[in-house]
Amino acid sequence: MKIGVRKPSLKRSLKAKTTGKLKRSVKKATNPLYGKKGVGMIKDPGKAIRGKVYNATTISLTSSNKKKKSAPSNSPTAPVKISTKKSSEKIVVVKESPRKISVITGAHSTTRAERIQETILFTVVAIVVLVVATWALHLTDGWLVMLVWAIILGLYTFALYDTWTRQSTEEREVIDNPVYSDEE
Repeated sequence: MKIGVRKPSLKRSLKAKTTGKLKRSVKKATNPLYGKKGVGMIKDPGKAIRGKVYNATTISLTSSNKKKKSAPSNSPTAPVKISTKKSSEKIVVVKESPRKISVITGAHSTTRAERIQETILFTVVAIVVLVVATWALHLTDGWLVMLVWAIILGLYTFALYDTWTRQSTEEREVIDNPVYSDEE
C-alpha cells in the first residue's frame, strides 16, 4: 500500500475530465444508485476499504489545499458553529442558532383521507426500497436479501401501525428563527 504523496499523471487527469465525465453522466442517468455514498461498500466491500485506506494514507500534490464544501450559511442545514470563551475559570459555550426552524402551530384529529394518503406513500416507498435493495444485493447470498426484506417490512408495518392508531396530527410550519443572530 502506498503511503505519502501520489504521483500526478496528466494523461489520467485529462481522461477523467473528458471521457470519464461523459461516461459518468450516462451512468448517472441510467443507474439510480450510481455515485451515491455507501453503494461501493455494498457492491464490493474489499475495493471500498482499499480505496478508503489509500485516500487516508496518501495526499495529492494538486488538490492538497482544497477544503470540503459545506452548506451555504443561509440554508436551514448550515453547520452549527460552536465557539468557547473563557471567563474567569468558567468555559462558556456559545452556539449559533439555525436560520430557519420548524415549529408546531397546532394539531387536529387525523382524518381518514390523511391516513389513506400516508398508507399509499409508505407503500410506494416500501416497494421502491425493496426493489432497489433486491437489485443491489442480487449477487449476494439469499439470506442477506431475506434479512433486508424482513427489516424493511418491519419498518413498513411499524409506520402503518403508527398511521392508523395515531389520534392527532401536528401542524408544522417552517419560519425564520427569531433568535438567530446575523453577526459574523
